[in-house]
Amino acid sequence: MTDLVKGVLGGAWSILVGWILPTFISLQLVAIFIVPSLSGYGAIQVFQSFDLAARQGILVAIAATLGIVLAAAKTQLYAPLEGYALWPKSVNGRIMWRSLVARASAKSVGRCVSGISAGQQQCDRVLGVPGVMP
Repeated sequence: MTDLVKGVLGGAWSILVGWILPTFISLQLVAIFIVPSLSGYGAIQVFQSFDLAARQGILVAIAATLGIVLAAAKTQLYAPLEGYALWPKSVNGRIMWRSLVARASAKSVGRCVSGISAGQQQCDRVLGVPGVMP
């Protein structure tokens, strides 16, 4: 049954499970715990006047719409949430440089360990231990 659902949904399975379902669960929690305390507002009174099936349909529609919007904007959401967009330019430049140096160093170490290096001197300099090249 699961394979059938995955086949029907195709590439949308990750959006459904990763964005729409968590959004729907969050909306359910809001509807259970927060909406009853807001019953003085007109829109909330109209929402509460619907039967259970209609309320669930409304929540599914909102969750699908909001989930698709969040999935489309995930890259823009991650930058401020992870703090990248909030760093000062000097700190951001330093962190980017450190990351690039670490990545280059890791590639060099991998080449030395696997024997794909340009020579013994490069491996000695990268690893800091002479005579390690295989």
